[in-house]
Amino acid sequence: MQVEAEFVDGRGRHVTVPVSRLADEPLEERAPVWQPAAYRGRVAIATWWWAASTGKLVGCSSLERQRAAVELDFDRGVTCFSSWPVQLSWTGLDGVERTVVADFVARNGAARELVVCPPGNHLTRGTGSGPGWPEVQEMLDRACGQAGWRLRVPQPASAVRAANLLRAAQFRHPRHHDTAAARTLLAAFARPRPLQEGVAAAGLPQACALARTYHLLWRQWLRFDWETPLLPTSTVAACGGPR
Repeated sequence: MQVEAEFVDGRGRHVTVPVSRLADEPLEERAPVWQPAAYRGRVAIATWWWAASTGKLVGCSSLERQRAAVELDFDRGVTCFSSWPVQLSWTGLDGVERTVVADFVARNGAARELVVCPPGNHLTRGTGSGPGWPEVQEMLDRACGQAGWRLRVPQPASAVRAANLLRAAQFRHPRHHDTAAARTLLAAFARPRPLQEGVAAAGLPQACALARTYHLLWRQWLRFDWETPLLPTSTVAACGGPR
């Protein structure tokens, strides 16, 4: 089964080529090849997420996709990602052409990841009945094998983890970083201790102490169990930071 890929090249042109020719194409830096259209009765809520890893906005065609974008932004291995940068096309088992728009393409270390959230009716288009997720995933696996990508299928995070990440993400912007304050907080949390106790021990002005602490949690210079509620009594410990 041949898979074709449409994307926007570095000159802003829409180009369609066999997916095997995209092994070296930096899709994580490319503009969207497609965007969701607003229409009466649309259930999904399209949003934009400001990615701390790139300093740019990435589109999310639903709240589920926004949660996936948060996880990508939080992943320390991901250095760059973009939304809807490639559309893959193939002929289904019923002879009908199908298309899938990747939710994101991410650069993770030395690998390029195709990120698609299942199943989502907006992902596939074509006449006749739409394909099931097994057929779509089989095609995505084939496309990734031809292009040398990895397929990343986000799984729903727990409600607690999702809430924690969104709370910390409010302080993801670099304006919340201060090197001197970071060193002070990391020293205060050199041993595991409750969040409020470590913040108090740091002796920073109350107005900025919590913001700096949440920023360090987002950057994962401070660690805690993200599967438990983020509370003043949560145990936090230093695990990285400036040298």
